[in-house]
Amino acid sequence: MNIEQFKKEKNENAWFYSPDGDFEIFIKGNETEPDQDSYELAEKLMSILEECKAKAIHLLESFMKDEGIWHLCTASFVEAEEHKGCAFTLDFGFESNSNRHEYNYTGFLVCFSWPLSNPAPLNEPHPFKFVVEFS
Repeated sequence: MNIEQFKKEKNENAWFYSPDGDFEIFIKGNETEPDQDSYELAEKLMSILEECKAKAIHLLESFMKDEGIWHLCTASFVEAEEHKGCAFTLDFGFESNSNRHEYNYTGFLVCFSWPLSNPAPLNEPHPFKFVVEFS
């Protein structure tokens, strides 16, 4: 991943990239370019993405009555600003084992804190809340 791969989101100061077409990463920016600090955080996140996904899914499954498959849709440093205290968000879709279409219009947004200024291991991302969205 490099900063030149990010494309401008239409009508917003957000930039996105889709590694291998699996999911999208959104970072902050302005009209002309992505924000370097936001890009560097996205790079750090990519190096620990599997660990963060596992933490998020563990949190979601602790509240979920159904079993199934979780799909990462987006990782965002832009949407995080809308949710108090979030450094970044991971947005998931869910496919239930009992009815694969039951959650088609439901999104599960997990908010992470990321206290980078703390010493290790207290500087690791930590999921602290989630939001269920219906479209």
